[in-house]
Amino acid sequence: MHSDRSTAPRFLLCLPSGPMAVPIAREFVHVLDFWTDPEDIDDVELIVSELVTNAVRHGSSTTQCVELRMSAAPSGVSGSVKDEGRVTFRLSNATPLVDRPGGFRLFIARTLADTLEVESSPAGNTVHFTVASRDRA
Repeated sequence: MHSDRSTAPRFLLCLPSGPMAVPIAREFVHVLDFWTDPEDIDDVELIVSELVTNAVRHGSSTTQCVELRMSAAPSGVSGSVKDEGRVTFRLSNATPLVDRPGGFRLFIARTLADTLEVESSPAGNTVHFTVASRDRA
């Protein structure tokens, strides 16, 4: 295994848009284990899980790919989840209402991530996230 943790690896995975996407994505996050603090990986895994679930439910049909990109650096992890959905959306700063369905996935991701941004276009939606490293020793 490569011993230089300062090298920022980059990973891309095209996930099937269906029920297996989330468990595959959660497992795939662990390719970053060598370069990332375990506490950060837990947050990244939950963020990715929520974003991929959202992409599968709202953004892609079963014939389309949900694209997961991730990279690690000493400063932390960055990534994105892209779907081919035609519905555009934006992030809200409001807390989801408990008596109404929906809205919690992006709220959870936004709470855990240091940054979370949505890029919508006719080609689909991409949600970008960063998680700053807690281990700066």
